[in-house]
Amino acid sequence: MTSDEINVMGNLLNTTFGRSSTSASPTESITGSMDGDMIILKYVTIMTLYDRLSHRRLIENQCEVAKKMLNAKCKDLEKAFNKNCNTSIKIKEVNCSHFVDPVTFRPNGVPSQTIFRMTLHCEVKWKRKMHKYLKL
Repeated sequence: MTSDEINVMGNLLNTTFGRSSTSASPTESITGSMDGDMIILKYVTIMTLYDRLSHRRLIENQCEVAKKMLNAKCKDLEKAFNKNCNTSIKIKEVNCSHFVDPVTFRPNGVPSQTIFRMTLHCEVKWKRKMHKYLKL
């Protein structure tokens, strides 16, 4: 990865809170970082959980929403990077995990605020175009 490509990807991942990460929804945030050829995307939102019977269903629904948003972010990154660098990359998921962290503890039946986090680790696959003078 060249320094120009690193700068482009860094600018695309620059979604600090209050900037483009929250433009679609002020209650959700997607941030990203790089570690070598790995991209780490993090989704965060606050959920309200009502009772133990509905917790699992609500968390599963939030997992689906978060995964769709993170996959859409990967596609957007691919498209923008390929356009800006005149190259071709593919972002492939390596690992995905989620975590639910209660903010408040309340008795059954009383809503409780919970932070939902999903982390997506992706590998960048490079498909560099060879110039005609490099071909054998």
